[in-house]
Amino acid sequence: MAVAILSHKVKDYKNWKPFYEKDVKRRESAGIQEIFVGQQKEDPNNVYMIWRIGDPGKIQKMLDDPELKKVMDEAGVQSRPQVTIIE
Repeated sequence: MAVAILSHKVKDYKNWKPFYEKDVKRRESAGIQEIFVGQQKEDPNNVYMIWRIGDPGKIQKMLDDPELKKVMDEAGVQSRPQVTIIE
Protein backbone atom coordinates (compact mmCIF):
# COMPACT_ATOMS: atom_id res chain seq x y z
CA MET A 1 0.00 0.00 0.00
CA ALA A 2 1.26 3.48 -0.86
CA VAL A 3 0.34 7.00 0.19
CA ALA A 4 -0.23 9.91 -2.16
CA ILE A 5 0.10 13.55 -1.14
CA LEU A 6 -1.52 16.01 -3.52
CA SER A 7 -1.59 19.78 -3.41
CA HIS A 8 -2.98 22.52 -5.57
CA LYS A 9 -4.18 26.10 -5.43
CA VAL A 10 -7.88 26.98 -5.49
CA LYS A 11 -9.70 30.31 -5.80
CA ASP A 12 -11.72 29.72 -2.62
CA TYR A 13 -11.39 26.71 -0.32
CA LYS A 14 -14.99 27.01 0.95
CA ASN A 15 -16.27 26.86 -2.64
CA TRP A 16 -13.88 24.03 -3.64
CA LYS A 17 -14.58 21.67 -0.71
CA PRO A 18 -18.19 20.70 -1.63
CA PHE A 19 -17.07 19.83 -5.18
CA TYR A 20 -14.35 17.61 -3.75
CA GLU A 21 -16.72 15.89 -1.34
CA LYS A 22 -19.32 15.30 -4.04
CA ASP A 23 -16.74 13.58 -6.29
CA VAL A 24 -16.03 10.76 -3.81
CA LYS A 25 -17.17 7.95 -6.15
CA ARG A 26 -14.45 8.82 -8.68
CA ARG A 27 -11.80 8.47 -5.97
CA GLU A 28 -13.30 5.23 -4.66
CA SER A 29 -13.28 3.81 -8.21
CA ALA A 30 -9.55 4.55 -8.36
CA GLY A 31 -8.99 2.64 -5.11
CA ILE A 32 -8.33 5.77 -3.07
CA GLN A 33 -8.97 5.92 0.67
CA GLU A 34 -8.92 9.42 2.08
CA ILE A 35 -6.67 10.01 5.07
CA PHE A 36 -6.82 13.81 5.27
CA VAL A 37 -7.98 16.86 3.34
CA GLY A 38 -7.19 20.37 4.49
CA GLN A 39 -5.80 23.77 3.76
CA GLN A 40 -2.46 25.36 4.47
CA LYS A 41 -2.59 27.61 7.53
CA GLU A 42 -0.58 30.42 5.92
CA ASP A 43 -2.53 30.24 2.65
CA PRO A 44 -6.04 28.78 3.09
CA ASN A 45 -6.48 28.43 -0.68
CA ASN A 46 -3.55 26.03 -0.92
CA VAL A 47 -5.20 22.61 -0.55
CA TYR A 48 -3.60 19.31 0.54
CA MET A 49 -5.01 15.82 0.21
CA ILE A 50 -3.45 12.69 1.68
CA TRP A 51 -4.72 9.40 0.32
CA ARG A 52 -3.98 5.71 0.85
CA ILE A 53 -3.71 4.11 -2.58
CA GLY A 54 -3.32 0.63 -4.01
CA ASP A 55 -2.18 1.37 -7.58
CA PRO A 56 -0.31 4.65 -8.19
CA GLY A 57 -1.10 4.39 -11.91
CA LYS A 58 -4.80 4.78 -11.20
CA ILE A 59 -4.24 8.25 -9.72
CA GLN A 60 -2.62 9.52 -12.90
CA LYS A 61 -5.39 8.00 -15.00
CA MET A 62 -7.99 9.68 -12.78
CA LEU A 63 -6.21 13.05 -12.95
CA ASP A 64 -6.09 12.81 -16.75
CA ASP A 65 -9.86 12.24 -16.97
CA PRO A 66 -11.46 15.12 -18.94
CA GLU A 67 -14.57 14.87 -16.75
CA LEU A 68 -12.46 15.50 -13.63
CA LYS A 69 -10.90 18.51 -15.38
CA LYS A 70 -14.40 19.97 -15.85
CA VAL A 71 -15.24 19.47 -12.16
CA MET A 72 -11.93 21.01 -11.12
CA ASP A 73 -12.49 24.04 -13.36
CA GLU A 74 -15.97 24.54 -11.94
CA ALA A 75 -14.61 24.18 -8.39
CA GLY A 76 -12.05 26.93 -8.99
CA VAL A 77 -8.89 24.83 -9.10
CA GLN A 78 -6.11 27.10 -10.35
CA SER A 79 -3.27 24.63 -10.88
CA ARG A 80 -2.76 21.01 -11.79
CA PRO A 81 -2.31 18.94 -8.63
CA GLN A 82 1.26 18.20 -7.61
CA VAL A 83 1.43 14.53 -6.66
CA THR A 84 3.97 12.82 -4.41
CA ILE A 85 3.77 9.05 -3.99
CA ILE A 86 5.35 7.50 -0.88
CA GLU A 87 5.82 3.74 -0.64
